[in-house]
Amino acid sequence: MPIRTGIDISPTTVTAAQIKIGKSGWSLLASARMSRSSEDSALEAHEARRLESLLFRRGFTSAACVINAPADALTSATMELPPATSGAPIDKLARAEFARRSQLEQGDFVLSYWGLPNNGPANQVMAVGCLIEPTDACIDSLESAGLNVAGVDDPARAMGRLLSGVPGATTVRVGARVEASGTCIVVLHHSTMLYSRSPIGLELHPDPSEHAEFASRLGREIEACVSFARHRSRSHAPAAVSILGEGAHSSTLMQSLSRKFGDSISQPVSPSGDQIDATLAPAIGLALLEDIA
Repeated sequence: MPIRTGIDISPTTVTAAQIKIGKSGWSLLASARMSRSSEDSALEAHEARRLESLLFRRGFTSAACVINAPADALTSATMELPPATSGAPIDKLARAEFARRSQLEQGDFVLSYWGLPNNGPANQVMAVGCLIEPTDACIDSLESAGLNVAGVDDPARAMGRLLSGVPGATTVRVGARVEASGTCIVVLHHSTMLYSRSPIGLELHPDPSEHAEFASRLGREIEACVSFARHRSRSHAPAAVSILGEGAHSSTLMQSLSRKFGDSISQPVSPSGDQIDATLAPAIGLALLEDIA
């Protein structure tokens, strides 16, 4: 059974989770978390060496690693493409249109795109481009310390991969990753990611007395996302709302959101039914990436 390690690099911390993937799903083998001394996208050489040493001490085995693409390397856009049955060179057209919209050279990025639920004849897709140069710098910093980077993923899609397994039959799923460095909200229609956004000014304050006001602002952002997703999917079924990252450990934040959303709050669980440590969720989502080198 394959073993994979997800490594989530943020401006303030590095979180790693190693999982074993089997026929009945995945199970967590080891986890680790360390603070950073630099806020650069790529780890400094001494940070990468410290991470490799930490993983060894925490019982990680040698395995393929999947990392998050740096935030400054990612660009997204919604585009309309010809239907797959048209016979048109869809991939070529997608790259050309994305390059035009993003004002990039076609050789500077790797492109991923997927279809969105449509209410009309248009073939709308969500596209995410990842710049090669800054991403290679992240890979090189880890491989210089002896780690095997076999895959890179958009952290929002990694979150979506984990959120698609949230309990309950619901059409709309919203996940908010809340950290001291900022908040990222991911919106899914079933298992398809509709979009992600990072609201300006939504950083989790270290003082818990500030968390009630933060929860109020976050709640309004989540409500807006749910409304958009319901409009897009033409569904008014209850939405599932999950809080990931450091924010899930704030009792004030979680109590405030529970009062607002009630039973809609649904935290992700492992295939065995155990609740997942919300701070590990982004790294686990990365480790679940299927298409790796």
